[in-house]
Amino acid sequence: MGLPGKILDISRSGLDLQRERKRDLTLQVAIDYDAADAIIDEIQRLLVPTASAQVILQVVEPGQVPTLDPSADALIAVVGSASREMQSLLDTAQSQGIPNVLLSDSRSCHAFGEGTQDIARDILVLGDDLRQLFEQGLAGWLSDALPAKRLVLAHNLPFARRAVATEYVRSTAVQNAIVGGVVIIPGADMPVMTANQAKMVLQIAAAYGEDIGLARGREILGVLGGAVAMRAVARQVVGLIPALGWAMKGGIAYAGTLAIGHAAIRYFEGSADAPSLSQRVDELLARTSGPSREPESGE
Repeated sequence: MGLPGKILDISRSGLDLQRERKRDLTLQVAIDYDAADAIIDEIQRLLVPTASAQVILQVVEPGQVPTLDPSADALIAVVGSASREMQSLLDTAQSQGIPNVLLSDSRSCHAFGEGTQDIARDILVLGDDLRQLFEQGLAGWLSDALPAKRLVLAHNLPFARRAVATEYVRSTAVQNAIVGGVVIIPGADMPVMTANQAKMVLQIAAAYGEDIGLARGREILGVLGGAVAMRAVARQVVGLIPALGWAMKGGIAYAGTLAIGHAAIRYFEGSADAPSLSQRVDELLARTSGPSREPESGE
C-alpha cells in the first residue's frame, strides 16, 4: 500500500477514536457527610467532566438510604465514619457487578472496618500526597476498571489522561514484543508492529483531546519511519546471536514501542514550542538501540 493509502487508513482510525471518546460515561460519587475535607475538595476540583460524561455527586447523611444510579459505570465512595448506609450502597454495586472503589483517609478507613475489603473492589487510602492518590491511584483504578471506556474517561477527566495513555503504551509494547519474538519470516513483523504503533500514537493523541485528521496522520507516518531503525537493529541481533535472537528481538520491539509511546505522551503534554514528535522519537530510539543506560529523570 502506498503512502496516501496509509495516511487514509490512519485518518479512518482517528475518526473511529473520535467517536469512541464521545461515548456515554456515568460515574457516581457517594460522599459520607463527615468524609475528609481534603478528599472532598479534590473530588470537586478534578471530577468535573469537560465533554459528554456525567458525574453524579451524592452526599450520604446518617439515616439516609442512598441509591445506586442505574446508568452508573462505576461507583466512587468517599467514606468518613463507618456508616451502614455506605456499606449498603457498596454492597448493591458489588451485587450488580458495578466496579466500586473506596477513597478514605487512614482514620476513616480503620473506622470502616475490616469487612470493607469484602465489599469494595479496592481501597485507596490518602497518604502524604493527595495528588498521587488521584492522578495515580484513582486514575489508574478507573482505567483498569473501565477498559472499554478509557478514551471517554481521558477525554472528560484530564487528571486521568496520563494513566490511560500509559496503559495504551504498555499493552502495545507487550503486543509488539510477542510479534517481534514469534514471527520468523524476515520483515513479516513490520506491518503488524507499525500498525500497532500507529494506533497507539492515535490513542494517546485522542486521550489528550487532540484533533485527529490527515495532518496528524502525516505526522504519525513520519514518527513510524524512525521506528524502522529499531527493527533493523533487531534483525542484526538475530544474525549475531541466533540462539537468543528471538528473545532479543522481542525485547527490542518492546523497548522501542515504549520509547515511541512515552515520547508521544511527553509531546502531547508539552508546550506548543516543544520539539516535534518525530524529533522526540528519533532521540529515544537512538538511546534504545544504543548502549544500555538508566533513563534520565522525567523520561
